[in-house]
Amino acid sequence: ALMVFAGTVCLTGCETPSNPGGPGNPGAGDGDTQVAVNGDASSDLVAQAKVADGSSFSIFGNKAADGSVERLGQVDLLLANGESVTLELDDQERPIRIEGSESTTTFSYDDSTATVQAEVVDSAGTSNLDGFH
Repeated sequence: ALMVFAGTVCLTGCETPSNPGGPGNPGAGDGDTQVAVNGDASSDLVAQAKVADGSSFSIFGNKAADGSVERLGQVDLLLANGESVTLELDDQERPIRIEGSESTTTFSYDDSTATVQAEVVDSAGTSNLDGFH
């Protein structure tokens, strides 16, 4: 079952009577954001949102037989300028790969030392960031 909600979704910086337009006046809260939550257990699509500026996101994950989300696995973003970004998560819902039009960053985790290694590949080549917390 795909449920669709139309309205303004505000995560931070919401417009309020004492703060019209929110920080930097990002808009008047015109209600042009559409959010769909997918409860179909046979689909890995969890939710989607589309914004009036043309940007959107889709969230994918593993679901239980009743359609509830057990684990998130991927977030796909389509920016208003047409660029796309994909974020992949591991089984602990930590980022393991971020891919955009200009670069890809891959993360690995060493739980015994609580460190993270990152490899960034872009037009300049490959950079490694090792051992940050």
